[in-house]
Amino acid sequence: MPDNYTSEQSWDARLLMERSRAVKCPDISAHLAGTKKVQQVLARPGVLERFFPDQPQAVQQIRATFADLYTLYTGPEIYKTVSMALQQQNGLS
Repeated sequence: MPDNYTSEQSWDARLLMERSRAVKCPDISAHLAGTKKVQQVLARPGVLERFFPDQPQAVQQIRATFADLYTLYTGPEIYKTVSMALQQQNGLS
């Protein structure tokens, strides 16, 4: 997590590792791809299509691997998330 890099020296060490030919797990691209926010953005309609134009079957196969992700950040999406949570709660009562 970015919060784990508490100084410029920490960031410099990470940059040195990323630039090296050493095997890294995860590398920065895998680390970013694994974050929930990146997964949430990729799950939005139209985003995968930008990366796989004219490949609807590939988009469909990739989307089939996604789990539903919901934001708790303020903004327009929070209303949808809260509404869905309330509907779930009412359905379970």
